[in-house]
Amino acid sequence: MTTALCLSCGDLKFGAFCECSNCGFTSSGNMQVDMTFSDHNYDPQTLSAFGKVIKAIAKETTRAELRYLAFLLYITKYFPEILEVKPPANLMEELEALIESMVFPAITLKISNKFQLG
Repeated sequence: MTTALCLSCGDLKFGAFCECSNCGFTSSGNMQVDMTFSDHNYDPQTLSAFGKVIKAIAKETTRAELRYLAFLLYITKYFPEILEVKPPANLMEELEALIESMVFPAITLKISNKFQLG
């Protein structure tokens, strides 16, 4: 079984490419991003903590694209070792203002040992 973060609503779901039972979202369209936020890389507690970030962003905007890009910008800003993305230039000012206006929960990265060999 694979647990993954729903990059739309912030709930945990079965499978990085499977439909979220809460919101129906399946995939971001970027397999690398989808797999990054699964228990192939991080333990469920870390994924849940990232889910709280998505849920906090969702309280500030109902626009799905903006929510997703704001989450990726948050990751880029606070956890660049995970991934770095450059959102579209025409949205950057709005995304940065959104991220800067929010207070996020503290997150401790816990690497998954589920798929490690040996």
